[in-house]
Amino acid sequence: MAISTMQAMLLNEIGDIYDAEHQFLEGQQKMLAAATLPKLQKMITEHIAQTEQHIRNLEQVFQLLGETPKRVPCAGAKGLVSEAAKLLSETAGSPEICDYAIGGAADKVEHYEILSYKGLIA
Repeated sequence: MAISTMQAMLLNEIGDIYDAEHQFLEGQQKMLAAATLPKLQKMITEHIAQTEQHIRNLEQVFQLLGETPKRVPCAGAKGLVSEAAKLLSETAGSPEICDYAIGGAADKVEHYEILSYKGLIA
């Protein structure tokens, strides 16, 4: 679909991060199940709660704009989630390495989210 107005661009970008947050939530739930370090488990649990709040916030944004929440497929999130899943399977035999892989994947997601929201603000 061609984006020909700033409103359409905004809705597209909100839909993109809305999809990303849903994908990240599913990925975080898998990471939580694989994590062994209590500190890491706590961090993921807190981030799951934040992600759920982000989703609710985005739904409010859609409502404020008079729109129905709509996920626009986010290829960036799909790549990050699939990369994390691959690392989880490759490190499954070593809990310590798996925990470090999870931490790295979580950092990548956090940076992606920050940049996405900064882009929306701009």
